Amino acid sequence: MSDVADQLTKLAALHRSGALSDAEFDAAKAKLLGAATPPQPPGWPPLPPPPSQASPTPFKTGPAVSERRRHPVRNSLGFLGFVILAIVIVVAAPGGNSTTGKSTTGKPAAPSSGTPGIGHVAKDGDFAFVVKSVTCGASAAAAVNSGGFGERIPSGAKECLVTMAVTADKRTAQTFFACNQYAYDATGRKFSTDGDGVLYLAHSNYMTQVNPGITIVALVPFQIPSTDQLVRLELYDSAFSAGVTVGLGA
Repeated sequence: MSDVADQLTKLAALHRSGALSDAEFDAAKAKLLGAATPPQPPGWPPLPPPPSQASPTPFKTGPAVSERRRHPVRNSLGFLGFVILAIVIVVAAPGGNSTTGKSTTGKPAAPSSGTPGIGHVAKDGDFAFVVKSVTCGASAAAAVNSGGFGERIPSGAKECLVTMAVTADKRTAQTFFACNQYAYDATGRKFSTDGDGVLYLAHSNYMTQVNPGITIVALVPFQIPSTDQLVRLELYDSAFSAGVTVGLGA
C-alpha cells in the first residue's frame, strides 16, 4: 500500500505543477486505486461496484387507475344512486301524471251518469256538500241588491243563487270559501262566483270556518248571460283540492 501512496503523491505533484489536467489526474487516480483493490478470498461474494457505477434502482409504479380492480360494492351503490336520481327527475318533470289538484285548462268534462245531483251528498276533501236549490232571475237579483244598496245587475245578465249545505265531515276544521266554487253552462263555459254580489247577501257564509261535525248553509251567487242556463257545479273544499261535480238536471 506504501507504493500506492507514493504514486498518489507523485500524481498530486504533477497535477499541481500543471503537468496533468483535472481529467487526466482523476483518470490516473481511479486506475491506481482500482489496481490497488485487494482480491477477495475464495468463496466470498463479489464486492459491489463503486457508487458511481451502480445501476439505479428502477422506480416501480403501481398499475394504471384504469387497470385497477374496482370495488364491487362502490360500483353497485353508484349505479343505484344514478337510478334513483333519474326517477326523481322524471317524476318532477313538468307534464307528468298527477292525481291531485284541479284542471285549469281544457273544456270541463260533462257530468257522468253517476254524478250527484241536487239533494245528494257530494264530497271533496274535508267537506260534504248538498246543493239545496238553484234560483235564477228576479229573486236572486233582489237578494244581491239588498234593498237598493247592493249590486245592480248589468243589462243582458241575470243572477243565479245557489243554496248549499256544507258539512265538515273529517277530524279537523276547514274554511269554506264561496270564491272556490264554479258553475258551467251547456257549452262548457266556466263561471266564477259573483264577488260583488256575495258581499250583499244576508247570511251568505261566503267565508266561514267550519268545525268537524258542523253544517252551515252557504249562498253562492253567479252572474251569467240572461239567455243562458247552468247545468252543473264544481265544488271545492279549498283552492288546491280535486273538486266534485254536481249536476243540476238541466
